[in-house]
Amino acid sequence: MKKLLILTILLMLSSYGNAIEIKLNCSSESSRLNVSGKVQNFSGDSIIEITDLGKIKFIFIKSDIDDLNNISISTVFKSDNKKFHEVIDESDKNKWEIFNKTITNKTSNEDVNSISELSIRVDRNTGQFFLKRNYMINNFIETTNAKGNCEKIDTTKKKF
Repeated sequence: MKKLLILTILLMLSSYGNAIEIKLNCSSESSRLNVSGKVQNFSGDSIIEITDLGKIKFIFIKSDIDDLNNISISTVFKSDNKKFHEVIDESDKNKWEIFNKTITNKTSNEDVNSISELSIRVDRNTGQFFLKRNYMINNFIETTNAKGNCEKIDTTKKKF
C-alpha cells in the first residue's frame, strides 16, 4: 500500500521537467543488532530507485538481504493522528540524504509505544550508500546498519 501511494504521487508529479529518476545496482552489506544483543551480518545485491522532484524526494530499496528489502523513505508523510513524524532532508548536489523518525504513542491497551528511525544517504560522487535503521518498541531496540557500492543502471539501454 505504501509503495502504491508513492507510485501514485510520482505519476502525478512526473510532469515536472526537473525530475531526476535514477536506478542503482549495489553490492550491499548489512549488520543487525537484535534485541537479544546478537549481531548478524548479511551481504547481497540491492537495487536503489531514487526520484528527486526538488523538495520532494523518494528512495526505494529492493534487495535479496531481508533487512534491506522493500525499504522506502521520502520527504513527505501521510498524516496520522496516532503518530508523530519528523523528516530531515540533508540532500544537496553531491548526495541524497533523508532522515525519517516516527513516534507512536500508546493510546489504548492494544497499542505500544514505538520509535522508528531511518536514514539513507547516497553519495553521488563515490557511488556509496549508507543506511541506518533503529526500531525501538517499549524497552527493546533493534539496529540495522548497511552500506554498499553502487553503479548507475542505464535505463535507456534494454537487454531484452
